[in-house]
Amino acid sequence: MGEVTIKDIARICGVGVSTVSRAMNNHPDINVETKLKVQKAIEKYHYIPNNSARNLKRQESNTIAVLVQGMHNAFIRDMLTKGEIYVKKFGYSLYLQQVEEDENVMSLAAELVKEKRLKGLVFLGGRFSNMKENRKLLGVPFVILTSQTEETCSCVYVDDVEESSKIVNYLIQKGHTNIALITTPESMGGIGALRKEGYLKALRANGIEPKENWIRHMNEDTKEFSIASGYQVTSKLLEEGVKFTAIYACSDYAAIGACKAIFD
Repeated sequence: MGEVTIKDIARICGVGVSTVSRAMNNHPDINVETKLKVQKAIEKYHYIPNNSARNLKRQESNTIAVLVQGMHNAFIRDMLTKGEIYVKKFGYSLYLQQVEEDENVMSLAAELVKEKRLKGLVFLGGRFSNMKENRKLLGVPFVILTSQTEETCSCVYVDDVEESSKIVNYLIQKGHTNIALITTPESMGGIGALRKEGYLKALRANGIEPKENWIRHMNEDTKEFSIASGYQVTSKLLEEGVKFTAIYACSDYAAIGACKAIFD
C-alpha cells in the first residue's frame, strides 16, 4: 500500500470517512469500540493526518527539514547557518525541528514530510534502526549525520572509537598514564559508549590497564553532556583523591565543567 489516506482507513474499518474523522478528534458520538478500531488501523498502516487544510491544496515545497537532537551543542548553529546558505543557492530552504531525547524521531519525521511537503530530511544526531522499513515510511531522500547508524543508508559520521583512541594516544605520548574518563551513563550507550571503547583501546594498546575508579559515568538522570555534569563528576574525582594526571571528557561541555572543577 502506498501513502495511506483517510479513505483507506475508512475502508479498512468498514466505516465512513466522517466517522474516521470524528474518531480521530475524539468526538463524543463515536462509541469506544469504533474509536479503538480506527486508532489501531491508523497505527498499523502509519496513517498521518494532514493537520493543515491549506497543505492539502499546496504542491511540494522546496524545503528540507533538519531534525536535531542535542540543540545545546555549540557547533550546531554554525553548521545550520552554513547549510542554509548552501541550500539557498539551489532555491531550497531549511526547516529546523528539535527532537527530544525520548521522542520517536522517525514518526516525527514522517509527520513533517506530509505536513510541510518536504523534499528531503537531514537527521542530526539520534539513534536509528529498521532503516529499510523507515525509508518507505518517509518517502523522501534523507541523510543521517550521526555515529550511531549501523544499517545501510546515506550517512556522514565520525568514527568515535578511532578518534577517541587518537585523543588518548596523544595524552599518553605527552607522558600521561593515569587518564580519567568522563562519559555518559552506561544505560545510554551511543556516542558515550563508543568513545569509552576508544579510550580503553588506546590504554590497552599502550600496555596500560585501566582502573575502574578512573572511569566515571554521568548520573542516570543526565540525558546529555553539560558543563554541570563535567563539573560534578570531576569534583567527585578530586574529593575521592583519585590520582590522575589527565582527563578525557567525551564532550566539549563536559571538558569545560571539568576545568572549572579543577581550578575552583
